[in-house]
Amino acid sequence: IQIDLTRYNSSVDPVLMIYSGDGERLYEFNDNVFIPGVRTVNSQVLFNASQGQSYRIVVGAANNAAWRL
Repeated sequence: IQIDLTRYNSSVDPVLMIYSGDGERLYEFNDNVFIPGVRTVNSQVLFNASQGQSYRIVVGAANNAAWRL
C-alpha cells in the first residue's frame, strides 16, 4: 500500500516523519517539497506501508515554530 501524506498551505514550515510502530526506525522524512501552484512551504512523504505493520506519523514544524493542525 502506498501512502501519500502531504501538508501544504501552512503558515509555518511543516515537517513530516514516518516511524516504525515502536519509534526506533525512521522510514521517511521531509522538510520541504515544491508543489506546483502552491506558494507556501510544503512537506510530502511517500512510502510503501506493509500489511500488519504499525507506523507512527509525526507532523511538526521546523525551527521550533508553534502552530495547530
